[in-house]
Amino acid sequence: MMNPESLVATEKMLDVVKILLDEQEPDTLFPKILNIAREVLNADAAVLDIGGEVPLHFSDPEKVSISISAVKHAKSENRAIVWNQLDDDSADLSKSIVQNQLTSIMVSPFRTPDSESGYLYLQRAAREEPFTESDSKLFDSFVTVCEKITFAAFDRLRDKESLDVLKNVVRKDGIVYSSKIMEELVALADRLAPLPLPVIIRGETGTGKEVFARYLHNHSPRSEKPFIAVNCGAIPEYLIESLLFGHAKGSFTGAVDNRKGYFEEADGGTIFLDEIGELPLNMQVKLLRVLQEKHITRVGDNREIPVNVRIISATHVDLEEAVREKKFREDLSFG
Repeated sequence: MMNPESLVATEKMLDVVKILLDEQEPDTLFPKILNIAREVLNADAAVLDIGGEVPLHFSDPEKVSISISAVKHAKSENRAIVWNQLDDDSADLSKSIVQNQLTSIMVSPFRTPDSESGYLYLQRAAREEPFTESDSKLFDSFVTVCEKITFAAFDRLRDKESLDVLKNVVRKDGIVYSSKIMEELVALADRLAPLPLPVIIRGETGTGKEVFARYLHNHSPRSEKPFIAVNCGAIPEYLIESLLFGHAKGSFTGAVDNRKGYFEEADGGTIFLDEIGELPLNMQVKLLRVLQEKHITRVGDNREIPVNVRIISATHVDLEEAVREKKFREDLSFG
């Protein structure tokens, strides 16, 4: 059964926990935890050490000589522990208590989202009554609650930081951005979209090149017409001409009928040639002819078929280096 003093301390603890719950920032929460622990448990001195990459250390009074042995012991036990002057299980602790004129020490590990190495340390001077086992249990519960409050405070802080970032986020037809560079790229896309010019988009894999290609198409006069996306790097070389330009019946084994290629399917709209840097050289020549003459010729057919297609390309390849190595035609590196 809880003694009257512990009951009063528990009631005070409940009141102060309500106060702690109202704290929004970890930096203001920690000093309050320290002061409340000292007040409620009638300690003469208190230390809260947060640890982590950027350690935070709070002390009341400003300088407190602590027992490192006590801290290590509490961490190894992973709970709040009390040492009194009469304890003789640890010579180091007994020496620390006597040297600092203490009657007892109470310490508990204190964890935060950023660190597992913190601790909360309380001590009473020799003139005071020592901490009791009831104090230890109350202290342990207090630390557990404060850790939960601390985790919640860190979550609120991170949510606030995320919201602060999102305040500057712009969403525009599938493109989400906040940086100045992206703002300039979207502005450039807005200027290029209505023009009937070929465009090449360059950037690393996964940076959203197709998203920009669709943006250009959707903001162009061709937006109601087809947008055909083709990954040039994923098509075997022996198939790519037939897929791009179509084939005539009987032009090769298995060609049982005339077939339109991607360029004819995209007529009036946009064809997006992803990874154009991996297009074979012989196909680069034929693509250049399409750009210049605005017509295609199906495989196995001599007829020229006019196509009205805007070509948007993309690549992660260093085209200047590819041109020097004669792997990409310089007259095709438009944009």
